[in-house]
Amino acid sequence: LKHTVAALVRQHDGAISLTGRIHSVLRWITIYSPFAAVLAVFFWGRFLVKKSMGRCRYFELLVGIFCIGGALLPGSRTGIVSLFAGFVALIFYVSGRRKWWIVSSALIAIFVMHVFVLWNPYMGEKVGRFLPYVNKLRLQEPLKPRDFVPDFAGTYSSKAGNRLNRIKEAFTFWRENPWFGIGLGQYNITSGHYWTGNVHNLFMNILCEAGIFVFVAWLYLVGRFVWRFRRSYLMAVVVTIFVVSCFENLFDHSLPWVLTCAWVFSRDEMCVS
Repeated sequence: LKHTVAALVRQHDGAISLTGRIHSVLRWITIYSPFAAVLAVFFWGRFLVKKSMGRCRYFELLVGIFCIGGALLPGSRTGIVSLFAGFVALIFYVSGRRKWWIVSSALIAIFVMHVFVLWNPYMGEKVGRFLPYVNKLRLQEPLKPRDFVPDFAGTYSSKAGNRLNRIKEAFTFWRENPWFGIGLGQYNITSGHYWTGNVHNLFMNILCEAGIFVFVAWLYLVGRFVWRFRRSYLMAVVVTIFVVSCFENLFDHSLPWVLTCAWVFSRDEMCVS
């Protein structure tokens, strides 16, 4: 994982550099982890509703287990939250004792994640900003009940490039050009982030760059698409992608993400009247 999703090194001048990174479409944890989360929910869903049979079914279960590890171990909050949101949604689409498969797997995954973040200082500090009790355990400090309440405010830094500031910035750009937006791909230029960034929110990204007309039309198309899978376990995958899209816009700069989502929904295509 270190060589895939990068190792962060703080230089003497305070700057952060990335070392040990291979050039890959999954080179950032915010791409790698959500990518694994979507596939984990998809393959576990196929296993639990018996979409595949024989050896293939158990092979897909094995892939799903590895995908859970790929979603949790990098320490991406987006991957962690989207993974558990997808599994919660999946509970409503399986019946009987298969629900216990999900609950048991979630408990095991939570245990493994805690072992990892307590062992790895970087991941422990990062997850600890969201889950205060993790930092308290790392520092061997006494725990209080409020430490177990997720600290959403603590996940945002004061830097101009963080998610909350980018969303506010995009909203300001949209208010200046509400009907037709500022132009596709122009947020990166207008904001000064250039090619390395986007709004980190799919919905605001489209609204900001394309305007209200395209945004409403896009919501209509998405609504029709989601409605088709309302009775399928694939709705859990939709929930996972929705959560990811609230914190990232992987459709903007990750072709494998787009192709994977297309493959997932075409793989089990079902038309519901």
